[in-house]
Amino acid sequence: MIKITTYIMNQGKKIYVEVMGEEHLPAFLYLHGGPGAGCYDFLLTQGELLSQFIRIIAIDQRGVLRSDAITNEESFGLMDIITDCEAVRAHYNLQQWGLIGHSFGGYLAVKYTLLHPDRIHSIILECPTFDLVDSSRSLLNAGSRLFEQDNRVVEAERCREVIALQDKYELWHASTEILQQLGHRRDELYVYGPDKHFFDQMVSASPLSEEEWSRASMHQSKLMTEGAILESLIHQLAQIDCPMLLIHGTSDLVTTDHQVNCFLHSGEKRTYVTIDESGHFPRFEQKKKYAMEIQQFIMNLHTLK
Repeated sequence: MIKITTYIMNQGKKIYVEVMGEEHLPAFLYLHGGPGAGCYDFLLTQGELLSQFIRIIAIDQRGVLRSDAITNEESFGLMDIITDCEAVRAHYNLQQWGLIGHSFGGYLAVKYTLLHPDRIHSIILECPTFDLVDSSRSLLNAGSRLFEQDNRVVEAERCREVIALQDKYELWHASTEILQQLGHRRDELYVYGPDKHFFDQMVSASPLSEEEWSRASMHQSKLMTEGAILESLIHQLAQIDCPMLLIHGTSDLVTTDHQVNCFLHSGEKRTYVTIDESGHFPRFEQKKKYAMEIQQFIMNLHTLK
């Protein structure tokens, strides 16, 4: 199995890049969520499976994990991530490539395609958000039920108060604050099966340092302060002409019914599949099914060509 790691410089920052798969295979850039999650877990769970039929080019976005950290004094925003993606594409001399985006990475994939439609031949989305406020309200609604199960009526009521907030910035920060109070139960919002804390366990077992994992907070804080990621992309989906696949865990709370419906009605080249017994991470909870759906999508693309 071919696996290459390197760093690519852009705007004075090193971007960590990991490539898996033969060079002749169709190239896909993996965009992680979080914001700030990194690509480590994706390659750990899907690298060997997917690289049999696609060439995965995965990055830790600027300021995340193995890429150069961002300091509080530096400016950083949504467009810097897109610029870094274009630098990686140019480095590999690719006229076009596909995108795989998970959660917030799905938002990035859509934004990237809207800005550079001629660079993207197809998009694969795993439990994406096209509207972070809509997704936050969905998580808050579920969070209120978990608080009620624990007889924490004050916190449950706070969730409902935050849902009603109209200021996007205020809602995001308030939702982050209240949902963190779920403690270990917060993972129940994202994972269907019994292995609720798989991500934390993976972090503990990884060879990466605590400092590298902690870089996510500055990355996310800078993006939220800028606020550009709070713009809804739902009504811009219709501007995307390339084929798109949306893989959705049946218990996922991030991609709401409203977002799914808007996706399906945004164009003809739309494929939607659900994966049972999975939440926000089908790639982890149903590894083979996830890879199979992507392989089928790739085969269909080849047939269309």
